[in-house]
Amino acid sequence: MFNKRLLMSFALLIALFGCLGSSSSTKTEQVVKGDYSLHVISNTEVPFVEEYTPLDNTTVTTVNVSEVLDYNKDTSLPLDIFFFNASSETEDGRVVVIRKGDYDVAIVSVPQSEVERAAALIQSVSDDVELFIIPSAERAEEAASVASYLYVGYVAVPNYKSPALDAIKAKFKDRIKVFENGDSFSEQGIDFTVTSPFPGELSSDGNNAISFLMEDRNFSAFFSTDIEGGAISKIVNTISLDKVNILEVPNYGRGLGQSTAPAITLFFNKLKPDVAIFEGLPIDFAQVSIRGDPRDYPVRYLEQLNSTLYGVGNNDSIKVTYDGTSYNVTSNGE
Repeated sequence: MFNKRLLMSFALLIALFGCLGSSSSTKTEQVVKGDYSLHVISNTEVPFVEEYTPLDNTTVTTVNVSEVLDYNKDTSLPLDIFFFNASSETEDGRVVVIRKGDYDVAIVSVPQSEVERAAALIQSVSDDVELFIIPSAERAEEAASVASYLYVGYVAVPNYKSPALDAIKAKFKDRIKVFENGDSFSEQGIDFTVTSPFPGELSSDGNNAISFLMEDRNFSAFFSTDIEGGAISKIVNTISLDKVNILEVPNYGRGLGQSTAPAITLFFNKLKPDVAIFEGLPIDFAQVSIRGDPRDYPVRYLEQLNSTLYGVGNNDSIKVTYDGTSYNVTSNGE
């Protein structure tokens, strides 16, 4: 139906030149792929680009960042968090959307094979994304490809030297936000406190991933993304909160065995999550020890803390909804 490479290049140009605006009429082309539908954003007026060819029969405008960031500022609205199954058959993947009114945050790390599906999942709950978080250098290019399908305001990356992240900074330019430990900001009544990375102190992509605490009224959630043992050890000493309602388990629950047991034990004891969410491939919580699953240790320890465990890979999605007073968790597909 269309050339995939042209589509990806074309959509990326939207993100690159989005803040320039355009007077042409807006339109999206709906593309059905298997069991999901993806709306492809395109533009026939891309300045400073030679040998540019638009998709056939598609006329749309560039993304105007100021329009994406113009959202309802009502802080009393409900808060939703969507954890989507974005893994391939063999590789873990993560798509999270935090939504409150018109303010949306997406966190994305997916295999290359799941880029288009990840974009479709975000589009299923969000018209535009005010903040798109690329949590680590690992799979940064794939995450940027997902962003190219969306109306995105700002793109956040960790303060970490990496060729992949440097390329993304060059592409998105003044739409980039660089996060590190100690950064904080508030939007739509939500307080965000960035807890990693620690620039120049640790090596590896995972130890330099973005993690953050999110608080809305009397509700809290900690998003661990891809952090590993070194970052976990340092984060424990920087978190002021001593309990969270929701914990996104670090790094899909992998790499958290005996070598990192002291750090991860302190981490779990500090946060004492009511609900712990394991992303990535399906997990049989009752059989992790018997099957030799590498996620065995965090599962067993969180059970000792009486946390309720959910596996995103066992579901189509998991949704957390907070109405300002209480929250509930629903799973779809288990």
